Amino acid sequence: MLCVAESPGASTGPAEARSTRIGLAAIDASTGDVRHAEFDDTQARPGLESRLLQLSPAEVLLVEPVSAATSKLDSAVFGEGKGARVERVPVASGYADARDAEKALASYVDQIDRRAGENASRERAESATRTENGTERLSSRDTIVGGQTARAAATAFDWLRPFGLDGVSRLAGSAAAFKPMAGGDDDGGTMRLSPNVIRQLELFRSSEDTHRGSLVWLLGANAVTAGGARLCRRWVAHPLTDVGAIRERLAAVRELKDAAEPDSGGRLDGLTAALRRCHGDRAGDAERYLARVFHGTATPAELVSALSAVRAFADAVVEITDSAGPDASIESDATRRLLAEARDPQVVATCASLLGAVDAEAARSGRATPATALKPDDARFPELSQTRAAVADAVRSLDDLLPELRDALVRKKDPRDAVFGSGPRNAHSLALPARLEYVTVALVEHLIELPDTTENVPHDWVRVSTNKSKKVVRYHPPAVLERAAALERARERHTRACETAWRRFLSVECAGKFLELRAAVRAAAELDALCSLAALARQEGYCCPTFLDDERLGDEESEKPAFLDIREGRHPILDATLAGGERVVPN
Repeated sequence: MLCVAESPGASTGPAEARSTRIGLAAIDASTGDVRHAEFDDTQARPGLESRLLQLSPAEVLLVEPVSAATSKLDSAVFGEGKGARVERVPVASGYADARDAEKALASYVDQIDRRAGENASRERAESATRTENGTERLSSRDTIVGGQTARAAATAFDWLRPFGLDGVSRLAGSAAAFKPMAGGDDDGGTMRLSPNVIRQLELFRSSEDTHRGSLVWLLGANAVTAGGARLCRRWVAHPLTDVGAIRERLAAVRELKDAAEPDSGGRLDGLTAALRRCHGDRAGDAERYLARVFHGTATPAELVSALSAVRAFADAVVEITDSAGPDASIESDATRRLLAEARDPQVVATCASLLGAVDAEAARSGRATPATALKPDDARFPELSQTRAAVADAVRSLDDLLPELRDALVRKKDPRDAVFGSGPRNAHSLALPARLEYVTVALVEHLIELPDTTENVPHDWVRVSTNKSKKVVRYHPPAVLERAAALERARERHTRACETAWRRFLSVECAGKFLELRAAVRAAAELDALCSLAALARQEGYCCPTFLDDERLGDEESEKPAFLDIREGRHPILDATLAGGERVVPN
């Protein structure tokens, strides 16, 4: 979802030169990502258009007042059912004053600080400051955005609250999750592409308006995980501009090209198979499952699937790297870092701890519900021990009633106070069982089943059903109905307590480890994206580009403008799409 807020900028000069201050907040509730940007845009809105094309949002919120130029762009990009659903937020609901929006965001951070203090007091052994990829998690107001970005972010959080998806607001103080939008003025490591470049280069859609034939289709065709495919799209949308970062990624692709080729005997030849097995289609999208865990809406099956995928891939990476031997070192810094993050022992221990509280087998088979997923643990869930004991007492009370019910049947009674079965009474009549037991028929519990020839059945016993083939009659004595109602109340209280404990388990224990677990999942996604590029690089005709340093050039050449030298180049999309050896005749 993308939220757009704007305010008039410079009002002098001709209309086409006047600028508008625009703030954006892009929230992916399915992965827990929040990206923001604020910039001055011209009357043609090229900056806003390029970001709309790069993000491809499913929903757009326009915070009023909305200028005519922004409305025109919105109609051109998303009009006539072209994709995103567009909603306008009234001024009263959209924080007309940016200072009010900043206060709303500050209140989110204050809630995070209080929650962090509570967690620190409960878990003295853990640090209250969390990290992701070595980046410290900020618990102050330093990360709070201002201006039109604050209006957009606060409005988006309020919009998501009725749907139970405002959990991302808890990351407002996290530098790892609340980041500037790539390609912006405050993120100099990537390039911001213009709308014309995106269309002409067919980055996301081909000239025939299809996914096939686009650059994203080619680069991400070999990705085996959903996270890897998303990352390939992000890399295409935001190309790197830092030479060091480009060389690091190229070094990783070059190494994986040989080391990770399946069945090649390379030191990482099992990496792609491990990614497909642990994070592939059958395993589900672990990153989205973790986001649902963070929102508190995950099912037991989704939680177990995500944690099992993270732990299984960590074990697979350990096995792959250990089997390669100590001499098979990883040369690429990026590959070495990603493998270390994916196999982090702390993440494995976290998965084991969280899975230890859940009935994993029942969750995998789909039998577990929020009311039955948690295992009995007096130390972890003490409130469930009390409700579970109340259910056990109610069951025991029903069982203790059975001897009394049989005594009531065998005791000599006045015929006027008894009823008789419907069967004939003769010498071959069925005898009364030595011990009564409860039976369940058609989901009706705690029935007393007696032969249809049983005499002296108390008249206040309610006849529920009759089975003529088995020659039995089933009754509900009043005492049984009373104690069964008490058992049902105890079960309902236990179910409510289990559901409350499950929500608290997700929001406290699991959500507290969200960034840590997501870092491991994203390490696997980046490995998958690099393996996808490496698979493409193995094809005939591909080569690795060379970047020249200034010191390798002469004085005269270093003063020349930057250049790109391509020799015997071919169009990669045409090679991939043309079948049967067809050739293209250039104009």
